[in-house]
Amino acid sequence: MQPIVDTSLWLAHKRRALANPAAGADFLMRRAAEELADRLGAVERKFDRAAVLFCQTPAAVDVLATSGKVADIVRVEADAAFLGDGAGGDGAGGDAAGLVAPLETVPFEPESLDLAVSLLSLQAMNDIPGMLVQIRRALKPDGLFLGAFAGAGTLSELRECLLAAETEFYGG
Repeated sequence: MQPIVDTSLWLAHKRRALANPAAGADFLMRRAAEELADRLGAVERKFDRAAVLFCQTPAAVDVLATSGKVADIVRVEADAAFLGDGAGGDGAGGDAAGLVAPLETVPFEPESLDLAVSLLSLQAMNDIPGMLVQIRRALKPDGLFLGAFAGAGTLSELRECLLAAETEFYGG
């Protein structure tokens, strides 16, 4: 089957953004992390083991760590560069163990996680249903998955503004 997303190109773009940080460029991730904090705040339980899957920044780990609801956090990234300092901010996220795994892989034993989190990365996967199956398999029967990903119609206002600006500046 022909892949929909060129994941190696996607990773190259993420590596380039990491190497050349721009202030405020992580606004979508910060917003998704705020939403994660709200959703996690509504859950009235504690989690022994959580995994943060392919988020490229420590934002999700920071939310889990500051919530006080998670004992052990494992951060999974497709490249070790995303696990280092400067991976999208202040170098926080040190409360989590780091693990490098190929994209579209959930490297955990069945029923070994209480919580799985993925922010703004699932849309870059070629097999989203397969990823969701792997996540479900890694979760315990009462486990929780919290994820955010771009879908159809996402950021339509931003797209319209960018098109209007392009038309204004470049004539179309």
